[in-house]
Amino acid sequence: MPIYRCRFLGSADHSVTTKIVDCETDDEVQETADSLLASCDYSGVVIWDRGRQVNRARKTDAPTLLASDAAAAARRRILDAIERLQAKAPAEGEKVH
Repeated sequence: MPIYRCRFLGSADHSVTTKIVDCETDDEVQETADSLLASCDYSGVVIWDRGRQVNRARKTDAPTLLASDAAAAARRRILDAIERLQAKAPAEGEKVH
């Protein structure tokens, strides 16, 4: 019996968690993965049989994070981190202990 890996995806299509599923056929694992996906908060699932991708599915109502959105979010996090570091930095001419 094949052992399949169902990798559940977050909104940015990154693997969030993996569930191991024992099924007889690709069709059976797809039905199982569809049921699991319907009952969870993840946005999609990718099914693997060792190195072979069996299928990839997304919830139709799942929000997607576009590459431009992800880049903008990353820039914002970097700028926020810089601002936090600058707020902790000593003022010009201030001695550092």
